[in-house]
Amino acid sequence: VEKLSIAVLNDDKLYDKYRIAVRDIYGADMPDMNYFSIGHLNWQRRIGQLHHWLLRAGVYGGPTLALEPDAKDDPYNALKDSPQLRQLRDMFLDVKKHGITVWIRFASEANLHGSIYSVTKSDELLEHYKAAAKWWKGFMPDNVKLVFSPLINTPYEASIKDNPRQLTILRAMYEKGVYDRIGGTIYSTKYNVFDMYDWYTKFMRELDPTTPLQICELGGPLTHQQELVDFIKAGAKGRWKGLEKINLFAGQINARAQGEYGRFGFVIPGKSISYIRQIFFSDSPWSPS
Repeated sequence: VEKLSIAVLNDDKLYDKYRIAVRDIYGADMPDMNYFSIGHLNWQRRIGQLHHWLLRAGVYGGPTLALEPDAKDDPYNALKDSPQLRQLRDMFLDVKKHGITVWIRFASEANLHGSIYSVTKSDELLEHYKAAAKWWKGFMPDNVKLVFSPLINTPYEASIKDNPRQLTILRAMYEKGVYDRIGGTIYSTKYNVFDMYDWYTKFMRELDPTTPLQICELGGPLTHQQELVDFIKAGAKGRWKGLEKINLFAGQINARAQGEYGRFGFVIPGKSISYIRQIFFSDSPWSPS
């Protein structure tokens, strides 16, 4: 299985093969994560595919969905009452009947300069982001949860920790009570993931001491596998109070990072097994048993 888009995984036979592969490689039926863009031309045509994927993925725990506003001018104009958004809401209401909770990574990495929906472009766009998050929260059913989803550090070198403007942006983006989890995307490359996440959780806990945590993407090169194993074990043992979920970024990353650090992912080359498999057979609270 080389492509894991929602459209591709609508093939039930392929999805079954994918789930067998996840179980064989990781040793557990781990919840899914995928991506969904709204706002571009005819985006609503994929709502049926999203519905089908959520029903399949929801069997394995609450799926995480990275919501990507993709309108041509102001991306957050797409997040307002419309027939298309009502159609999306009705779809989420249907999966609620099946007991499925969907964790929405809202405008993933919107603090990243260069993103189509980046809030760094203007103060006006930052205000549109905040208004859109609050609107979404009130518009969608209660099985649709919002995850604050900034980038903590890039796969190569940049870190929000070293950028005073980023810290100002993060403080302005976040509003307590709007989000159900405090997320973030983090990579083990130039920065040690322990150091980065210790710093990030301390920073965010000053803004909000109680909202649970979720790592929206954890990634790194194969050469850092022990660091990542130790990190996940530490999370499972409660090092970061309130950490409820880690999403593994298991695929290939951009050419710049690949060239500097080597292959990214969690699967050992030449073997159908993950180097984090051992974690799921420990006595941690995250064990599939």
